[in-house]
Amino acid sequence: MKRTTILAWIAVLGCVLPAAASAADWKVNAERAKKLLGDSDVDKRTKCMGDVALRDGTDDRVANDFWNIQQTAGGLPEHLSFEKFVELVSLKYREYLGKDMWTDLSDEEFVDGLRPLDGNTLKVFDFLNGTVHQAGAGNAHRCLWNYILFGTHDSDSMYSCYSEVFVDDDASEKEWFEKHCT
Repeated sequence: MKRTTILAWIAVLGCVLPAAASAADWKVNAERAKKLLGDSDVDKRTKCMGDVALRDGTDDRVANDFWNIQQTAGGLPEHLSFEKFVELVSLKYREYLGKDMWTDLSDEEFVDGLRPLDGNTLKVFDFLNGTVHQAGAGNAHRCLWNYILFGTHDSDSMYSCYSEVFVDDDASEKEWFEKHCT
């Protein structure tokens, strides 16, 4: 349905409807990103995220809520599963690119708006890397670190775009992860 038609219905009904992006909107923006981003490491990882999102059946979440991730040093509340925690602290890439805010941006503004996603993701990685390698690392941080690390080897995960960022890959952690995080 065209935006003008939706606006006409809103006027007739006398109410405000939440703006919902169609599936095509985020795909158009993902394709736009691929065309506009350059060859820097940041741009390559951002393009890669778009490629992963464009494939059906992929996980488009990327941990991006640094503050709440940082606050889980003492562990997760008992009622909160690890999977729910991941959902809460993650940005959903398709949803993010489907927002109306991207529509009216110039090419330069569009690219400048995408690049911080990579910086936030790397900030989470850096924090977790520093935390999980300390004595007494909390389970929530170890779980998230391993979840991300395992995702770097899964082509259906956004984290596959960061496989070159990680150098720490301990297979023995898989057993620990399955016991404590799933």
